[in-house]
Amino acid sequence: MHRTLALATLALLAGCRDAAPKAPPTDDATYARLAALGGDALVVGLVDPRQWSALRARVAQLSPPIASALPEAPRAAAQALGLTAEEAAAWDPERPIVVSAFEGSALVAPGGVGADLPLRAPTGARHQAVIPATDPAALAAGLRRLARLHGDGEGDAVRLQAPGQPRLRFLPEDGAVRVVAEVGTPGPARPAPAAPTPALRALADGRPAVGALLRPGLLNDVMTRHSLSQVAEALEYAPPEFRDRLLARGLAEVVLGNLLMAAASPDVEDVSLALAVEGEALSLLGVASLTPAGAARLQKGTASAGRRLAPKPGLFAWASVAFDLAAAVADAPTLPYATADELARGVMGCGVGCTLALPLRMPFTLARALVDAGPVPRADLPRAWQVAVGSGGPRPLALAVDVAAGFDPAPLKLPPAALERVARGDRATLLLSMDLAARDAFDLEATAPDDRLGEVTLARLPGWLPLPGALGRRVTLSGRVDGAALLARLQLAPADAAPTPLAAPASQAWTPATLPTSPGAPCLAKVARASPTR
Repeated sequence: MHRTLALATLALLAGCRDAAPKAPPTDDATYARLAALGGDALVVGLVDPRQWSALRARVAQLSPPIASALPEAPRAAAQALGLTAEEAAAWDPERPIVVSAFEGSALVAPGGVGADLPLRAPTGARHQAVIPATDPAALAAGLRRLARLHGDGEGDAVRLQAPGQPRLRFLPEDGAVRVVAEVGTPGPARPAPAAPTPALRALADGRPAVGALLRPGLLNDVMTRHSLSQVAEALEYAPPEFRDRLLARGLAEVVLGNLLMAAASPDVEDVSLALAVEGEALSLLGVASLTPAGAARLQKGTASAGRRLAPKPGLFAWASVAFDLAAAVADAPTLPYATADELARGVMGCGVGCTLALPLRMPFTLARALVDAGPVPRADLPRAWQVAVGSGGPRPLALAVDVAAGFDPAPLKLPPAALERVARGDRATLLLSMDLAARDAFDLEATAPDDRLGEVTLARLPGWLPLPGALGRRVTLSGRVDGAALLARLQLAPADAAPTPLAAPASQAWTPATLPTSPGAPCLAKVARASPTR
């Protein structure tokens, strides 16, 4: 199970190289607005009204009820919020809106949680939106008027009557209105421009209707702040005789979570997702900015990948991955857990922060933990596997797995009559046939290109989906590695349409963020795991 999960995750992250794709034209104006938000926000987003009509048209093809719930025009949405016609006219829909969320100064270095950590440290956050305007003063006045309907004015600021009581400020700028929302005490603003990572560049250059970027390396600080505030709040309401025990348990959880999200050698800097219209297709593009360590591990896995067979025509769906996971995780850091049960308890205790940080920031570290805790030795891990789905029979499935020549499939308890071994030197291909013969699904003589990591294709969508306009359409997941960028695209297109090339974002030099780690981290981990409050 662990082996399949790790390989499937890699298949969803990458696919095949397109032949000589053309790089998209750069959108320097949009990129400049995104970069100006700074590199301290956990999430950065973009909404482009210029692409709205095309997106709405594609959604209408799939599901008219969903499309009818979307506003027909951007300015109609602005007036629906309560702006007057004059105020809505001050908004410029010919430029995208950019936003940032959960911005705050660093609280503590990863692994640096100690006894002197202040429980009442600043735990707030800052969120921003930059809205293009032809008349910034008029638009700011209209937005401020709407906010005061739901809160109290504090000069130019408005405090909303909502959980957390955020404070809003509407600041007219040159050609835009900056909306700043602050909750609690977020710390001083640090508007240093964001690094030109491939993920951020792709978000600007891809011209999506909507898109977002996540910096998983900042999850540690955000979640540590949140956990500390919860510990401090719990102590206020706890009876005196339980406070010491509660404090010990709470700090143990904070320490373990802090350490688990502290990547000693991260693989990914940031990740972006963007929804865009490409001709007749609707595409979701994902881009991960690889660190030097992550790119090196990915290269090791592809260099010794196994042989992947080409699927034969007429299949309903197929999926494949060619990757040497054992080679990729060989030098990945280890997590402070000895067993799968310890890892599961640690992740559950850490919460949503670890659930996101581990697969997005350090996927090879997580993969190593799953492999080492799993029942299959590294030497026996497959280097390629494929699944084919036909259209007849109760189980129209066939599998092809690249394994070592001496691999013993007996522990898998597969039906002997359905299993065939095709030897190729020191490797072998195991063919498993259910209600679809593997030799009818895979071409044993045709090999996919060596640089292809994975592929997932659904030749046509099933008719039982509640999307009548999706009939006759094909779903493909493709991708490629381009230097420090790992690109993956999920595309819904007409079945007879040729796949559009997947272009890499503009290449720019950037330096991965480096965060200091406390030298006392191993000691803290040992103390936290040995805490009797656990």
